[in-house]
Amino acid sequence: MLRHALIQKLSYGLIMGLAVALTACGSGGGAGGAGGNNSGSLTTKNLRIEAGPNATQDALSAFYQAAPCTVIEFGEGTFNLETTLIVVDTECVTIKGQGRDKTILNFAGSDSREGILASHVKGIIIEHLTVLNTPGDAIKVSDSTFVTIRHAKAEWTGLGCTPNKPNCATNGAYAIYPVLSQHVLVDD
Repeated sequence: MLRHALIQKLSYGLIMGLAVALTACGSGGGAGGAGGNNSGSLTTKNLRIEAGPNATQDALSAFYQAAPCTVIEFGEGTFNLETTLIVVDTECVTIKGQGRDKTILNFAGSDSREGILASHVKGIIIEHLTVLNTPGDAIKVSDSTFVTIRHAKAEWTGLGCTPNKPNCATNGAYAIYPVLSQHVLVDD
């Protein structure tokens, strides 16, 4: 029992240490500005995506550009996205919306399985958004450390269902799926 309590305290300490590091990482750059990652300093690169006909291309571009200490911010609205948004092999990344009921990432027309996929990321925060109607997993984080998912919602609405087809929705396997990852916090 004492060993379990010690492990919990150490885990909590590591998560709190990461929170301090991510807060420091997110303090530069300014709203709407973009900065690079200068060696020796932590500068945030801010990328903002607005809802509209170019949402998929803008989001793919932002996720592709995700260098260390990048904040990818979605504005308010419903984003009809056509493919998985992938971030890989980086660190200190934040993906955020304006609130669970204000930023909706709708993957009903997607040609791929996941909504958001993060792999091999050291320090990732996904917050304040809803991922909707993915063909597979809504939010999947794999082989990553220091993962925080908060104030996020994953939902399948049964889009296309009728009284004659009440069980037509094909939900993904998992709504929020942190797999092969360490120091994971899913909150609210």
